[in-house]
Amino acid sequence: TLTQKNVVAMSTQGKQLWQNPFETPYEQNIVTASAHRDRIILGGTNVPLQALAWNTGETLWENPNHSTYMS
Repeated sequence: TLTQKNVVAMSTQGKQLWQNPFETPYEQNIVTASAHRDRIILGGTNVPLQALAWNTGETLWENPNHSTYMS
């Protein structure tokens, strides 16, 4: 789940599993993360395209040359 300042993983029971900072220059995040195998891929305005491990939230890679923002 994306909040205004974090990406947060929740269990099916509603327990927070992990959280990572994810803040854009605006007080909004309208990004939809994509799941691929064991990764969550996301990006935003002025935020590098990145892949997080779905089970820990660890940053696996990021590319500051690409961001994803679509309106």
